[in-house]
Amino acid sequence: MKLFAKKEALYISLILVFTFLIRLGYLFLLRTKFYVVAEDEVIYIENSLRVIFNNMQPGLFFHGALYFYFVSCLHHFFFIMGKIFGLFNSNIDYLVFFLEKPEVFYFMTRMVSVFTATATVYFIYRLGDSLWDKKTGLLAAFFVSLTPMALIQGSEASAYATTNLFIVIAAFLGVEFMKKTRPRSIFSVSVVFGLALSSDYYALFMIPFFVLIICAADRLNEGPSKLFADIFIFSAISLLVFIVINPYFALRPALAWQSIIAQTHTAVFPQYNQSYTPLRYVWLLLKPPYLFISLFFFVGIWFSARSRKIGEIAIFLFPLINIALFSFSKIQLERYIFHSLPFLSLIAANAIIVLTRIKKLDFAKMGLIIFLFVIFCMFNYKSKSYSSDTWIAKNWIEKNIPKKSDILIEPGTIPFGRTRLLSILFNHQDKSNERLYFSVLKRYLQAHPEEDYELWPCNLVKDTIPVISHKNVRYIILSEKDYDWEGVDWLQENAVLIKAFAKYGDTWRIRIYKVLNPLSERECTSTGWW
Repeated sequence: MKLFAKKEALYISLILVFTFLIRLGYLFLLRTKFYVVAEDEVIYIENSLRVIFNNMQPGLFFHGALYFYFVSCLHHFFFIMGKIFGLFNSNIDYLVFFLEKPEVFYFMTRMVSVFTATATVYFIYRLGDSLWDKKTGLLAAFFVSLTPMALIQGSEASAYATTNLFIVIAAFLGVEFMKKTRPRSIFSVSVVFGLALSSDYYALFMIPFFVLIICAADRLNEGPSKLFADIFIFSAISLLVFIVINPYFALRPALAWQSIIAQTHTAVFPQYNQSYTPLRYVWLLLKPPYLFISLFFFVGIWFSARSRKIGEIAIFLFPLINIALFSFSKIQLERYIFHSLPFLSLIAANAIIVLTRIKKLDFAKMGLIIFLFVIFCMFNYKSKSYSSDTWIAKNWIEKNIPKKSDILIEPGTIPFGRTRLLSILFNHQDKSNERLYFSVLKRYLQAHPEEDYELWPCNLVKDTIPVISHKNVRYIILSEKDYDWEGVDWLQENAVLIKAFAKYGDTWRIRIYKVLNPLSERECTSTGWW
């Protein structure tokens, strides 16, 4: 028995080391460029920096504020250590460092996902061991460690890996509570679920799981009073944790819910003429390498339903709810399959173990299945694709507009969000950061004069583009919509005039920025339009 336990400990240790290393390797090697980041990552990094400068309203995001606070603490710790060791003397030094070496911030934040994704694999193993046995936990952990979507989300600067960790820990504690191994763990279950909900509202889909778990825990020799008490404790503590982390849900509920409703509308109705295929969630799950997990998942549902064990039924209920709800959604699928993946893998792993025990599946066939799963995973490891339309706009501009250096228009995946300092610092409501904003900008432009260039006079700039003027420097604030085909057509029509006017007189220096929130751009422009 001791030898068996040592082997299990060795296996899970190897899986965890492999999980960490493959995500670290993906971070550096499998991306097209380490310094190109997804647009979501830009949002997370910048909102985290806003916390430091008191320019964020927690809770007014589709995600909870927990991840933003956590990353902000990490960045603030870096700032404090930089002051101790003489790297920074002021906030200005810190922000200039962000503009010049943003890869440091992205590396730190991505490493948070690497560590949390590795920890998630460990708790998947613990959950499988608690519900079934160590072999099931090991196999499920192995599946999750290799799956491409888990690899991608586990190496990006986003809240998804952190949310997944809290969801799996909450499920593990819930099963332990149901088994009465930890009689008072209803408190820990509630706190961890509150943290998961504070990281991403998606955790709400775990409520049916916990209702079943609490009912199963209290059905023997307890009575309805204990059941209602546990449900009340779970709801109250979870809500309290959520409100503490997201205070605007209590202070300004109308504004907070308005944000959620707007995001829900985005999820339900298509954007940018986006087409979608009904049941695409199912079709994605039926493609390699997810096909292996999906097939054994449905086999595992049969075994779990026959066993009539509440814990197993609660586990497969969560992915089924996701498949039913998100099959008709317009939002990106991978993120939501990612949250279901631990539970899909657990049920699938249990099915494989049961099939080997009843000799419907021998070890040779199981080895072949695992081998094919690994091969298909390897062929599906790839970096993200980028928007071709924005590249076309960028290439045309660089060919036709005179400049001192490369223009600062980037594709949909923005290198480090350099061009969004305005959206981080400039508070159009009280203008509290206006001086800091222009001080940082002036310092950066002095250090990088090649990024200024003489361009068109005022009457040639598109009338939908706002501008801020400050000390003989005009800052054009370009939004995401200005990189569509309309923007390309406008530049093509005015290319000759732009070249001609650039030769006349002394034009003001122009700094071009890109921000992604057109409404807020217009609000924060104090000097009008060109």
